[in-house]
Amino acid sequence: MLAADRHQMIIDLVKERGTATVQELCDLTTSSLSTIRRDLNQLDQAGRLKKVHGGAQYLTEFGEETDLSSRSVEHLAAKRAIAQYVVKQVIKPGQLIYLDAGSTCLQVIEALPIGANIMIVTNGLDQAYTAIHRQIDTILLGGAIRPLTRAIAGTTAYQQLSAYNFDQAFLGINGIDSHYGLTTTAREEADLKGLASRHSRRYFLLADQTKFGQAYDQRVVFDQAPTIITNSGPIDAQFHQRYRIKEVDV
Repeated sequence: MLAADRHQMIIDLVKERGTATVQELCDLTTSSLSTIRRDLNQLDQAGRLKKVHGGAQYLTEFGEETDLSSRSVEHLAAKRAIAQYVVKQVIKPGQLIYLDAGSTCLQVIEALPIGANIMIVTNGLDQAYTAIHRQIDTILLGGAIRPLTRAIAGTTAYQQLSAYNFDQAFLGINGIDSHYGLTTTAREEADLKGLASRHSRRYFLLADQTKFGQAYDQRVVFDQAPTIITNSGPIDAQFHQRYRIKEVDV
């Protein structure tokens, strides 16, 4: 049995029952204890389930995906403050930058001056539209469009993105949690975020305070701890220990 098929069987059973023991999963997949334990480690690291003593538990507390129009008007003052900091302090003329389909990334583009001397690559339909109307050189990745977020993701976008090396990348993130780490709502978008970070000299996560303590079902994997730009407010010390955090005043 392929590992991917075995993983799906494990997830389906744990989702249906809420929990499952290692022995139950061994019986289900006709696999050894060592194989199932390795599978559970991998699925836990990927944010697909929670490994517990003797088995696994389904992750029921994950947030749900919302549409871009709704997210664009939520916590707008904080997102605009983050965007102003990025435009005034981080982005430099002549740079090739990647801005993904996050709502705070959209605010960054809206904060850029008309005709800004940069090149933007994005997987966001709204981001590309806004950049074009601000007379900024823009490249929109191709591929399948996710209707709810108006983000382009999938194999084609991934392949196109891999051809670039960016000066800087700015990425949205849905959840920042002490146990589950950095998470988002779709595997394809998580993969794009990870790839963009690896193809950038510097990369930043743009996240307002509400993202801390939240978790979603797709983990984003970065090679190094990212810098998170957020609005000022109370942030648990554990996040400061794990990430580089820059707070900006609203």
